Formats: sequence, C-alpha cells, structure tokens
Amino acid sequence: MMFPLFLIGVLSVFTQTFLLREVYLVFSGNELSTGILLSSWMLWIGAGVSFSRRHGNLALYSILYVLLFPVALFFTYSVKTIFHIGPGEIAGVPVILFTSFVILSPLFFILGCIFGRGMKEWEEGESIRGFIRPYMMDSIGDLTGGLLFSYVTLLFIPPSIRPIVSCGLAIWICILFLKRRIYYLLFILLVPLYFAFGFSFHHGIKRNLPHGKHSKIYDTLYGRYVLLEEKGMVSLYLNGVLSFTYPNRFIDEHVHIPFMFVKKNNPEILSLGLPPPGEAEELVKEGSLTIVQPDKNLPVKSLYPHKVRWVYSDPMRFILRSEQRYDVVFLNTGMPVSLESARFFTRTSAKRISGLITGNGILVVRIPSSENYIEGVIKGIGDVTLSTFKTAFEHHYIIPGETAMLLFSKAPLNPDESRIDGVREKMRVEYLTPYYLRWLIEGERHSYAQERITGGVVSTMQKPVIFYLFTKYWAEKYSPIFYRFLSVLSKIKPYVFFLILLVPLFFKRIGYAVALMGGTGITIELLSLFQFQMIVGGAYIHIGLLVGIFMLGLGVGSYIFEKIPQERFSPLLFLLLIPPLLLVLFIGELPPYLVFLLFPGNLYTGMLIGYTYGSATAGMGGRYRNSAAIVYTFDLTGAAVGSFLVSMIFIPIYGISPTVYIMVGLCIAGFLRFII
Repeated sequence: MMFPLFLIGVLSVFTQTFLLREVYLVFSGNELSTGILLSSWMLWIGAGVSFSRRHGNLALYSILYVLLFPVALFFTYSVKTIFHIGPGEIAGVPVILFTSFVILSPLFFILGCIFGRGMKEWEEGESIRGFIRPYMMDSIGDLTGGLLFSYVTLLFIPPSIRPIVSCGLAIWICILFLKRRIYYLLFILLVPLYFAFGFSFHHGIKRNLPHGKHSKIYDTLYGRYVLLEEKGMVSLYLNGVLSFTYPNRFIDEHVHIPFMFVKKNNPEILSLGLPPPGEAEELVKEGSLTIVQPDKNLPVKSLYPHKVRWVYSDPMRFILRSEQRYDVVFLNTGMPVSLESARFFTRTSAKRISGLITGNGILVVRIPSSENYIEGVIKGIGDVTLSTFKTAFEHHYIIPGETAMLLFSKAPLNPDESRIDGVREKMRVEYLTPYYLRWLIEGERHSYAQERITGGVVSTMQKPVIFYLFTKYWAEKYSPIFYRFLSVLSKIKPYVFFLILLVPLFFKRIGYAVALMGGTGITIELLSLFQFQMIVGGAYIHIGLLVGIFMLGLGVGSYIFEKIPQERFSPLLFLLLIPPLLLVLFIGELPPYLVFLLFPGNLYTGMLIGYTYGSATAGMGGRYRNSAAIVYTFDLTGAAVGSFLVSMIFIPIYGISPTVYIMVGLCIAGFLRFII
C-alpha cells in the first residue's frame, strides 16, 4: 500500500502545479489567480477527503479522474470563448473564480477522494502509524511530483502531452486496485485521451485569437507565445495578452523622444526586458543596443536587428551583477500587473537601476496615462511611479500620451533644440515631425501632465502600492465587479479583518486551532512564493519545487510526531507560538543573497503543520483514521480561507508587513484563548 500512496502524492502536486501554470498563462493572471486556484483546490480537496471516508473506492475515483481531467482542461481553455472575452483581453477575476470554483471543482473533489481513500485503505489499522505513515508517503510523492513537473516535464515534454502524465499516474493507481482483465480497457482509454488533450490544448488557445488557424504556439519555460502572421503584420501574444504588432511605425518611432535629452552621440542603450522589434530597429539608429531578457528560446528573435547584443538573464539579476554603465536605460519589464513585474517599480529597484546609469544618463519608464484627462487610478499610478523613482533620481521630465514616458536622471533634463529640428532627416522617421515633438515635449499637454502627476506614496517590496494600483487599473478595464470590491475593501482597516477572524475561536477551539495553523501555513507558503517572485522572478518555473518542499515538511513533521507521540492535546497549544517566529522572515525586505532561506522556511512550516496534524488527531480521541480525516478537513478549510484572503485582499491592499502582523496576532490570540 505504500507505493499507491506515493503515487497519489505525485499525482496531487503534479496536477496542482500543472493547473497553476495553465491558469496563469490562459487567463493572463498574476498572483491573485494563484491564490484563487489554491483556495478552490484546498476547499474541494477537503470536501473530497471528508466524503470518501464512507463512500467509494480508490479504483473508481482514479477512473473518474482520468475521465474528468480532459473535460476540465478543455473547458478551462474554452472559458474565454464561453464568456465572450476578446482576443488579447484579460479575463476578469469573476472568470478566474468561475474556472477555479466551478469548472475545476469536480476534479479537485475527486483528487480529495483519492487521497481520502488512500488513507482509509492503509493496512496498519488504528495505530498511530495507521494515520501518520500514509501522510508521510503522500508527502514524499508530493515532492517527487513537484520536481517531476518543474525539472522534467517543463523541460522535456511537449505541452499537449503533459496532461497524459497526470492521467498515466491515475491509471497506474487504478491498475494496482483492479484485476488484470481491466488493463487493456485502461490502455485503450488512453489513446482517445491523447487526441482529446492535443485538441483541447491547441484549439482551446487558438479559439481565443482572430484567424487562429494562421497562428503558431510556442511554449517555453517563461511563458506561452502565440504568433499570428497575416497581411505582412506579425502579432505576438504573450500569456494571452498582445505584446506587440510589427511593424507599427507610429508607436515605434516614439522611442526617439528620450534621445532629445541626450547630449552624447552613439550612446550605450540598455533595454531591461523585451522591446518590440520595431522599437529595436529605431534604437539601433541611435546607438549600441543591449537587450536583457531571460528566454533563450524566443520565437521572434529573427525579427530583431543583427546589431542587437542579447543577454539571457533575469533583468533583476543583471541589475545586481552588471558592472557596465549605460547612457539610456528603458524599463521594458512590463506593466506591474504582477509582483514579478512590480518588483522593478519599488524604491529598492530604483536605487539599483540608478547604479547602471552614467552621471548624465536617463531612465525611461512608461505607464498608462492620457493626454487630456489624468484622474483616478491613472493619476495614482503616475504619482506613485514618480515618487518611487525620485528616491534615486533628482530630476524628471514627463512626456505625455496614452502611454506616458517618465524620464529620470541625476542631471537636469532639458530638450536639445538641434535634435528636435534635425530628427526627421537624421533618423529617417515618418511621423515625428518637429511640430509634433514640440507639442509633446514643450506644449500644453506636457504642462498639463507635469501639473497633474506630482508624486505620492513610495512603492516598496514590503508594500507594493504600484501592484495594488495596477490591480485596480486591470480590474477597472476588465472586471468592474472586482474593481468595486477593491474600492470598498481598501477603506477597511486591517484590524477589522483581524477581529472578524477571531470570532470562530470562541465556538470550536480545536477545529479553529487546526484551521488557524492551516491558514498560517498557506500564508507562509504564499509569502515565500511572492518573495521569490519579487527577488528572483520566474517563480512559475520553480513552483513545483516550492510546493514540493512544503509538502515534504508535512511528512517530516508527521514522522516526528510518530516518534514522539503525545496523547494529550496540549502540544498543539504551544505550536501556535512557532509561526510568529517563521513569519519574522517576511517583516523586513529580504536581501537577494538570502533568498535561499525561503526553502528551509517552507520546509519548517510544513513540518509544523505535519506535527499539528498528528497532535490534533491524537487530541480528538476516537479512532485515528476517522479523526485524521476530520483534522485534514479543518486544516484544508483554514488553508483555503487563508489563501483567498492573503492573495485577494491582504497582499494587494495592505502589503506584506500588515499581512504578517495579522497572522502573528491570530496565532497569539489562539494561544491566549487556550490558556484562559
């Protein structure tokens, strides 16, 4: 029975990490989509564990998984079509909620049933080993599943075949509990599933694009590119959002504007992130161009000029390590709609980027804006961006537009009149006439932008205000309901949520303690993921390892409990005091060279939850296996609520430090409630 439980763990985390990445790519999501999916995952897994205590068998649930997985995947890829979401349009939070809590919920429920029956059929009866050992074997399988996805599947298995791995694991579990005559049926079943997966993957994505039959899909470690070529135009969609259309000369020529402020001939130009090919063509007219971006398998590299120097590295890692200085730096890491991109719009990053720029050099930051009306969220984005980068640069200049350019420098910024008058002849441009340039740089629109964008709160890694503002901007465009939701919640103080979360403590102490530990555990796991995303980037490449290490900790903690069993409930009381010590890791800004602490932090958190699992099960009395299922349900319910609150409310609205304070306060309050 040990091997099936190991396979169940592999299946569980492999499916989880696979779907996390797919939802992130299909819906152009950010960390909010991670929290939503995990919340649904744990809620329905807990329901499945509770249901399977008395119903069904492992072989039946495995077959249901094999049948449900392609259906769930197909509808996940088709949901943008179902909700009439146009090509390149971002799916709103309600669509992600519907996908996570409705479309994928039967699959999550069945996975919970598989784990619940696996525990029920463990052969060592009602001893401590009878509920600890299956937990341990499952956790080892969890780690294996995470490593299998991140470092084998993503690297070596084509996207349309990846789901086959999940179904193959489920079939393997099923075979172990069925007679031999069913073998052939299962393998025959696998053949049409292969075609179903291929169909759901390719056609589900292409259906969301115009003239999808002409598009090509490229899946790399860093994202999913869809390339559409038609009538001499090339459009690149990255993770479902239009990245650029080439050629688009009117837009591309705007990159010459910052050079009206550059006195040096043939400057050294750096693009942190990928610019459109048309912009690159214009930039090489100005000087020597270096592009820093992590993806070596970029499908559109042939569109870029041969003169470009490529550096394949995470832009933040390049910033920290580069010794070369540049005259003009373009921040092309994307709008800060996720924590990965928002990390470049913080006070710390501004200081680091300033170290790349020469004394008279310029940093160019682009944000959504307006030529005629700068109010509300648009003004907030401009104010925060300005105040954040002014912490590292003394001077700034605003070039207005639907996409405004904010120029920052350590030296005064004044336009060069000779460059303005001679740009058309020298650069062979079509749209940048001297009149248009003066209108942008010196005219009424420039004065209006300078008057409206005056500065505000500084965005930091601990409180990424810019991420919250762009979340509102994203919601205002694509999810009005979520926009109103954020607007209302932003007026509520953090202590209100703290008091609300204390209420259940007065009704069911043991269940609440377990749920609180589950919520604290998922909070630390999410904070680890978010911190990793902000420091290193590319967390969705390593997410299997991050999740797997946490799950391994659960098994290690259970094993420790087995070796030091406690028949009384009191040990759980003192466990409530340990999470505050682990949460301290997130109060301050973690230096990049200490990012490795997130891995043992995740492991220790898992060990804590694993020991809690054993202690609470023993403390509930009765039969171990029945109590274990109840404890597991409480744990997952708390984790589901915690995941939703942390990712949807606490991090976007309050930031990391207030989130830590809320969770520390809850743990201390839980401890005090037990001793009073």
